[in-house]
Amino acid sequence: MTELSQGDHPSPSLKGNSSGRSMLLSTLVVVVILLGLVGGFWIFMGRRANPIAGPAGNDLARHAKSPPLEVPVELQPVRYSNPGYVGAKVCGECHQARLDEFRKTRHFRACCTPEGDQAPVGFEPGTAEFTSSNWPFRFQPVREAGGYLEKITGETPSRRIDERHRIDLVYGSKGKADEVYFTWQENRLFELPFAWLHPWNCWGKQIYGDVGDNVLRTTTPRCLECHTTYFEHVAGTENEYHRESILPGVTCENCHGPGREHVDHHRTHPGLKEAFAIVHPGHLSRERQMDLCAQCHSPALHHRDKLLSYRPGDDLDKHFRSLTIEGIENDHVANQTKYLRRSKCFQGSDSLTCHTCHDPHRSTDPKVAGDACAKCHQPTACHAHERLPVAVRGQCVDCHMPNYYRVAVKFRIADDEYVFPMRPREHRIGIYPRAHQEVLLGWHKGQSTPTSRDESEHLTKELVESWTKEGDNLRAADRFVAAIGAYREALRFAPESAVRSKIAHAIQIQSELDAGRLEAQQLVAQGRTGEAIESLENLLKLSPSQATVHGRLGTMYEIKGQHEKALEHWAAVNRYDPDDAYGHNMRGWTAYVNGRYAEAIEAFRRADALLPATAEINYRWGLACLGAKDAKMAAERLRVSLKANPEHVGAMQAMSHALREQGKFPEAVSFAAEAARRSNYQNFDVLISWIEASLDAHRADDVQEAIERAELLVHNVNQRMKLDELRQRLLRE
Repeated sequence: MTELSQGDHPSPSLKGNSSGRSMLLSTLVVVVILLGLVGGFWIFMGRRANPIAGPAGNDLARHAKSPPLEVPVELQPVRYSNPGYVGAKVCGECHQARLDEFRKTRHFRACCTPEGDQAPVGFEPGTAEFTSSNWPFRFQPVREAGGYLEKITGETPSRRIDERHRIDLVYGSKGKADEVYFTWQENRLFELPFAWLHPWNCWGKQIYGDVGDNVLRTTTPRCLECHTTYFEHVAGTENEYHRESILPGVTCENCHGPGREHVDHHRTHPGLKEAFAIVHPGHLSRERQMDLCAQCHSPALHHRDKLLSYRPGDDLDKHFRSLTIEGIENDHVANQTKYLRRSKCFQGSDSLTCHTCHDPHRSTDPKVAGDACAKCHQPTACHAHERLPVAVRGQCVDCHMPNYYRVAVKFRIADDEYVFPMRPREHRIGIYPRAHQEVLLGWHKGQSTPTSRDESEHLTKELVESWTKEGDNLRAADRFVAAIGAYREALRFAPESAVRSKIAHAIQIQSELDAGRLEAQQLVAQGRTGEAIESLENLLKLSPSQATVHGRLGTMYEIKGQHEKALEHWAAVNRYDPDDAYGHNMRGWTAYVNGRYAEAIEAFRRADALLPATAEINYRWGLACLGAKDAKMAAERLRVSLKANPEHVGAMQAMSHALREQGKFPEAVSFAAEAARRSNYQNFDVLISWIEASLDAHRADDVQEAIERAELLVHNVNQRMKLDELRQRLLRE
């Protein structure tokens, strides 16, 4: 999925003339569309300087001072107010036994602080450094009195690294899969590159598809939503939080709702037996029970509403838009509810939910899940029942919900790449011939008869051939990561088989794709458009179905002036990834800068449907509405943009124009003045907007300050003429 840059804020062109469109196209080329690079046009959060006094005798200086401006509500600092989350420890005041058993679950350990007695053996003294021929730096785990650190050192022709990052938070798996670490830099939270892989008892380097070989990756709010109970995010930032607000782990209130009112009432009414002001999930409808788990165990990825707005009992679809793309390599990290809903068992029942097999208060017991099948199915209903050895006739789950490699979570280890530490269960309950064969194979291997030895060889051969064929089919479809997963399934049965060469080939192609994307990204960032096009075209020769590559290639062709080719590649984005808004967004932007406002509005509407309520899409949508002379709709979209990012200077400036068009001059001045302040008074166009809004509102002192500041930024004749024109207007008024 392509994320839009939240830092690129081009000034709005409101008159639709050729010079304005030229300026915006230049902004498009340099700032907005280069692979979503962050690094906005303006400097944010500058401290407002004292107004610059006009020269003696200047008519501007003799105007009476205007009333002070109020900061618009939309631009005031956003600080979340805790809606009543108290944390699991408080729940333990009355429910200690329940809390004690819950502490043993993986949900409780979904996020925690590092603890000495639970750190992996990888931090023991003498642990070897991690080195790999596919990564240019060295990693060393460090344990010291102050805690645990990841030390990364090394040098390449282009960069040198010598960094030590303290581990502050852990995403734990209770020894089941990968254990991932996070570090704070002031109030910004980052994911560290090395994780402990419990299945292999070794360190693994995460394969970051979005940041290349950068050491750190930002930790987004949606990530924290699924690993914590509550936190406060700094609106408009990608990974800045109020650290003291975080309640780590998926705990009681994720499913029961904020508990403060419940706790306060029962503290003052200790004899009350009936639960007050708390959600009992068992009393919810089946759909709302499913939504509780689908908060995180589904493809519900994009917010429709504000962060942390979902409450137990709500309709999840009103808060999130779910991804629709297929393929296990595209799955969200945890996607069980999507597949469970596709099961005939689910569709034929009015009561089956996640809770049928999982007690949320205890670690999952495989026997409980197996017993759940017997609630609806008699043993004789299984067509293979009579042919199965008696010892395995009760292994319903192993046959009908087999484990598989979750290929969306991948690592590089010292001697291998694209390894998958997670093997969850398939949640589309169904008939899986390979799973049936694997159950039989396990039984025959435990027997000592010649018949069982022969049957073991036969089953092993069939399983290897079946998984290998699936890998071949996936590779032919350019699904290389999924193919690697299938080949690794084959290796479980024949570790030394010829399938290793197939894995090596698939890894080679996927590595070339990953390296090629990083190279293209760097070429784009350096403005080497021709070379970037060549690099991106080469990637499509390896794999034609890469949506992100098509998107960036379309942008490069647009920069080259080859509009039809750009449209062709942007159309391919949605064909290969129906959840990616990039193609619609770029079609909208190019239509806008060329004055085709109705076309732009429709494209941005489609982009917003895929990526709801983002700052950038709604900002650009607002500009298109201004171009179409629909100031009311423009203001509506711009308010959405500023709700998502109250620091979006471009949206502030555009809002000022939208309000002026509606005759709301005092409000227009407030937005323009804030845009000027937050751009540190260093953007000439923003200052012009401030001057024009202040003239409309008859605020002469604001006009004076803005003109004097703009004087310091004049670099050409057109800017000088514009300022002189506004001076004359003030004198006339």
